[in-house]
Amino acid sequence: DGIRDSSVTGVQTCALPIFAQVAGALGREFRRDLLAAVSDLDAQQLADGLGRLEEAGLICPLGAARSGSYAFKHALIQEAAYESMLRRGRRALHARIAGILESQFPGTVRDTPELVAHHWSEGAMPDRATAAWLAAGRRASERSQYREAIGHLRRGLALVPDLEDPRVRRQRELDLLLALGPALITTEGGGAPEVGALYARTLELCEGEPPSPAHFAAGWGWWRASMDLRTGRERADSLLSLATSLGQRDLVLQAHHCQWATLYMLGALRECCHHIRQGLDMRS
Repeated sequence: DGIRDSSVTGVQTCALPIFAQVAGALGREFRRDLLAAVSDLDAQQLADGLGRLEEAGLICPLGAARSGSYAFKHALIQEAAYESMLRRGRRALHARIAGILESQFPGTVRDTPELVAHHWSEGAMPDRATAAWLAAGRRASERSQYREAIGHLRRGLALVPDLEDPRVRRQRELDLLLALGPALITTEGGGAPEVGALYARTLELCEGEPPSPAHFAAGWGWWRASMDLRTGRERADSLLSLATSLGQRDLVLQAHHCQWATLYMLGALRECCHHIRQGLDMRS
């Protein structure tokens, strides 16, 4: 496999520097069960290796609340162990870690998708990395951790140019931008120049594709970014037309919401109330 073909060949022998390299790739703190799966050692070899690292003063076990976890005593120790590998070996090891996380540790993937994304990124696997950063960004937004979400999604976007398939590259960029937009609106405001530029790009990516909820999400952001109310009304009209053609009640309701919010600010109260009533009628 990738490990045996790289600079970490021979990890089964429990040679101290190599064992430390594998642990170093897992991070400053690492779990015993994950280390066992990645290094492919039996219980005795694992115990011997961890014991030797402890005796050498390189690692220490964490408290009872973190039973089965260890930490390098200093970040410089972890960094030295990690940097002692050749680049090719590091990439192979990170890809192996990410693959094992996905196949054997579903709880970790669910709770910390950014960890999987990090290892796919370092493993030079942009397709899987961008998908994982997207999952991490969405999860952080769902938990109202918008700054973290922005960081995750930007890391994914930075890898989009590395995707080989043009259609995958286009779709992944669109998905990442549509996830990033609401987080930016929450933190920076709808009128921020970055928000306007982001949604202009999403509309470009949607061009030539059949109408879909993604088009609506792009159009909603474009409406949200409009600072001129008359322009906003035109964009709200387009949203309502699109939502109606898609036949999705939730999108139609959101389009009416865009209409009444814009019309209220324009002072067009009769029309505003019309769209409010349309929205209320959709509750039944």
